[in-house]
Amino acid sequence: PPSTATPPPPALVDRVASPWLHAHPAEPSFLGLRPPDRQAPSRPPPAFEKLFANPAETAAFNRDYNRMKQVRRYGGGAMISRAECRAKGIDPDTYRRRAVNRYDDEVAHNDHSIELLVNKLKQLGLYDNTLLIVLSDHGEEFWEHGWSAHEHSLYSELNHVVLLMRNPTLIPTPRRVEEPVQLIDVLPTVADLLGIKLNGIVEGQSLTPLLAGKPFHREATVMSSRFTPPNSQPNGVPGNRTGTFARFDRDWKFLYRNHAKRAGLKEVELYDHRVDRKDMHDVAPRHPELIQRFRKELFTWIE
Repeated sequence: PPSTATPPPPALVDRVASPWLHAHPAEPSFLGLRPPDRQAPSRPPPAFEKLFANPAETAAFNRDYNRMKQVRRYGGGAMISRAECRAKGIDPDTYRRRAVNRYDDEVAHNDHSIELLVNKLKQLGLYDNTLLIVLSDHGEEFWEHGWSAHEHSLYSELNHVVLLMRNPTLIPTPRRVEEPVQLIDVLPTVADLLGIKLNGIVEGQSLTPLLAGKPFHREATVMSSRFTPPNSQPNGVPGNRTGTFARFDRDWKFLYRNHAKRAGLKEVELYDHRVDRKDMHDVAPRHPELIQRFRKELFTWIE
């Protein structure tokens, strides 16, 4: 497509969402859209590539990225360390800058998709009667903890994601919530807001008290986990040689690895999220009493 001030509409909104919304303008409905933007390798449309990246460097970035996939490939992306990048004769800082800039371009492209969707809802008179939710399944690492890509750890760059809900009637007062929540909380929250009764066992917990600025009591500890199957291929990435579990509250994040020795990693780590939201400074040795309590909670959860 031509690189113009007005970029072409993303296909997901233009070809999927808009026709569907036109066909269902006056009936209760659910529409879920999963845009493919931001997944590695980041190759934004030309109109967005110049927002952060330098298009003149695109050919060099693509060439380097294809070389990185020869080192270690997962899905459509490359999972590498700085040392592996340097071993390929590629400057790690230059490679990271180009990758981050193109990732930011893809985020901007995705924001544009959301803008078009919102405009379409407004055009059809559906916007204020729609519960709009924006969320993400994971983030992306750019060597914050030694690796690129995702799937190999539970550090904040991978599991601290966006969760936004908007409806002027159901959520009349905008607010930013600092309480740790989980993606599994979305289903019970939507059901609660819409007055839908859920039968049987439901993971997660309704967040409607938080949305209303009321006291909120977490009934179960917030947890995150990534399991390594017995026959998995670690491919030289330490995090792929062990299962990893994370326990959260508003102040602390506790990490535990069940095969830490095999992976050559620490068995436990502790991060003070009051001052360290990026999981950069492990303070576990200074808080043995917290480690003991969090370990007990985590083992209970695992069982």
